[in-house]
Amino acid sequence: MTLLLIAVSVGTTYVLMRKLPGRDTGDRVVEKMKPAEEQRLLNEEALREVEKNEAAYMASIDKLARLAQPKVQQASTPLMLSYREKLLVLDAAIDELRAQVEQNRFNAHLRTEMMSLYQDKQRTLEALIREE
Repeated sequence: MTLLLIAVSVGTTYVLMRKLPGRDTGDRVVEKMKPAEEQRLLNEEALREVEKNEAAYMASIDKLARLAQPKVQQASTPLMLSYREKLLVLDAAIDELRAQVEQNRFNAHLRTEMMSLYQDKQRTLEALIREE
């Protein structure tokens, strides 16, 4: 899971860095700016790439959640009940951020916050699965 997160982060950063205005793929400053319409298309293309990577990462976290579901449902110890409560809080926060991201798809801060919550959910699920 951690390797997937690193791969998504590196890939997203690489795509976004390649798409910075005023730069070409060789990191040399381009002498003239691209037309606004072409620039908008490049930004939308980069956003689609980010959304695709986010969706793959979220799907892997959801798969991990399905694996942990039996333990969550059968929580009997205070620790397991705490894990279940934390997952409920994280899911609510993720749903709220997802709604905000849908209203403003280009807001990188919201996307970063959502990824942070997903990372926390991943760590919590992994800890829950390791518990006996």
